[in-house]
Order: sequence, then C-alpha cells, then structure tokens
Amino acid sequence: MKKIIGLVAVVLLLAGCGSEKSVEVPVDKAPVEKVIDTTTPYSTDEVMKHATNEDCWTSINGGVYNLTNWIAQHPGGVGPIQSICGGDGSGMFNMQHGGMGTPQDTLKVFQIGVLESTSSAEVDPASDPVE
Repeated sequence: MKKIIGLVAVVLLLAGCGSEKSVEVPVDKAPVEKVIDTTTPYSTDEVMKHATNEDCWTSINGGVYNLTNWIAQHPGGVGPIQSICGGDGSGMFNMQHGGMGTPQDTLKVFQIGVLESTSSAEVDPASDPVE
C-alpha cells in the first residue's frame, strides 16, 4: 500500500512539472537585493585604507568606487587599477577615459559613495581675517 501511495505521489509530482504554474514567494522570504547608497560620504583617509588588490577603493571626480571586482576584468590590465587603489584616480581616469561613455557607465556600477569635501566652515580659523 505504501508503495502505491509513493508511486501516486511521484506521478502527481511529475505531472505538475510541465505546467506553467507560478509559485509566489512570500514577501518576507523573497531575496533582497542589497541597495548601495551612492550618496554615503567617505573621507580620503577611509579610501586610503582600501589600497590592495583584494580591497581596492578609489575616488574619481568626487565619487568613491569599490573596484575590487573590476581589477581582473579591466580591459587595460590590472596595473592601471592597482595604481589608483587607495587614492585619487581622477587624473588617470580622465586622461585615459575622459568623455568616453562606456568607461563612465562601467564606473557607475562600482560607486559606493561620494568623497567628503571640505566646507568653508572647516577652514582654519587662524587664516580668517580678524574683525
């Protein structure tokens, strides 16, 4: 009897395999895509902490980018990316790719934040004129 019930269960399972039924995943069980806030501010000191091939951040034109996963894929080889890990890659990027759409679009994928800027309120008070 158990064999017949098992066989019926298998037949019913296989019969449903070809159907186009969709299975709804409950919202609380659905995969969540990690969203990166590209407006998060990072200091140059923080960028400098990520200066290896295994952990490569750079700042380019005010944006902060995690290029760790791009190093091995870069069409120009690993050297150019390695040289900007942990620092400001604006000059190198602009010299090589300035005005080119594809590199700009590719770079956007790796943006994790923006470089903190020095505001006028952070200017050295000693350099301010005395009233």
